[in-house]
Amino acid sequence: GQIIFGAMFAGWVGIFVDLPFYLHFPLAVLAGIIGGGLFGALVGLLKATTGANEVIVTIMLNYVAGYFLLWLLSTKAFLRPGRQDPLAPEVKMSARLPHLFGSELRANLGFIIALAAAFGVWWLLNRSTWGFKFRAVGANAAASKTAGISVGRSTTTVMFIAGSLAGIGG
Repeated sequence: GQIIFGAMFAGWVGIFVDLPFYLHFPLAVLAGIIGGGLFGALVGLLKATTGANEVIVTIMLNYVAGYFLLWLLSTKAFLRPGRQDPLAPEVKMSARLPHLFGSELRANLGFIIALAAAFGVWWLLNRSTWGFKFRAVGANAAASKTAGISVGRSTTTVMFIAGSLAGIGG
């Protein structure tokens, strides 16, 4: 669901916003991060407020995201001109991932983005105060609460970050 929402947000920017590459591409990636993050934060909020199992909630919300996407693709704004089947207009070239070594290889800038995201997550978890809080809540939520860490805020933030990473993939 988080990938789907990331793809919807990034796709909207890629289809309807017209900017040069150096602005359009980062804006589309940022939109994907926000879309996936918001959908992930919803799961974190449900876990923090109701105690719902995040695995079950995300599995159930996958259907919500999928059906929402199908509905969105049936609206006039997202139908490809001259088509009635759910096929979105093409994303502008300025919002697409450029190839790394020309067009002969299928590798694109997504590989570099994935490596940067992996390094960022490593740094966040192992070198930052937030990472310490996240690991403490994951290890023992009751002890973390006693130590003054907001378990609900940490859970929601972690799920936002996880959704953001999935949104990059979208």
